[in-house]
Amino acid sequence: MADEPGVIYVKKGGFMPNFLYDNGSIEMPLGDVIESCKLNKSSYTTFGLKHIFDIEQATDPQKWTDLKAKIDEINVRSMDLQVLTPTLNANLRDLFQGLSVNLTTLRIQLSGPVANKDLESFANQLESVSSQISDLSIATHLETLASRSRRIISSHIESLEEQKERLIYRLTALELKVGPLQRQVNQSLAHLKTIQYFINNQWSTIAHQNVKDYAARLNSYLDQFHAYLKEAIDGSGVSCAPIWELFHATRILLCKHIVDPIVSYFFLS
Repeated sequence: MADEPGVIYVKKGGFMPNFLYDNGSIEMPLGDVIESCKLNKSSYTTFGLKHIFDIEQATDPQKWTDLKAKIDEINVRSMDLQVLTPTLNANLRDLFQGLSVNLTTLRIQLSGPVANKDLESFANQLESVSSQISDLSIATHLETLASRSRRIISSHIESLEEQKERLIYRLTALELKVGPLQRQVNQSLAHLKTIQYFINNQWSTIAHQNVKDYAARLNSYLDQFHAYLKEAIDGSGVSCAPIWELFHATRILLCKHIVDPIVSYFFLS
């Protein structure tokens, strides 16, 4: 009844098109609107809000020609990328050569005695000879030499022996680390050469492929955004169900609390 001309609006087209858009040419029967709201449908679709603002067209990435053109213009400039620089190459080579020292030979050389002669045996021989000499002055002199030899052993030789042992221990530990480190330096140098060769010959292809993938991701994000908005406006997230609830509550109010008592009054009077 509300959609018939002359009841509420003189213009054709019904209540909703004239009320919302002042345009009777839009097909939007009030009964269909109420039914759609009852079914919890989208307000955007039910009320034909695209006649005011067409979200699908406005958010369609295919319509954003300027943005599409900017994405297509994304490119990478040519550049000379050096991973293995001449300085780094020289430093690695120097380190490799420095690690080539023969620590084993040095450790073996240090493993010998500190003094060329065995001073303890020398002191014992002096004491033995002094005990066999009848000349007291010579015997005393030999004993003095033996005593001085032992003092040299206790004050210098023993300390040098301890330092020698510590040095040999550290050389052994260093020797165990030098070999693996030298191999690692050699491998690093070889890998860096391979990487540099790959960059020199393939960087352009890789860069352009990455740019292409990046542009594709941007376009994909735009398409996802458009699909998300379309789903949001068509889904129940912006439902017109409250319109149905208001209509239903008003109908109950009018029918049960106003019309029914009036009808009952006339029938009973």
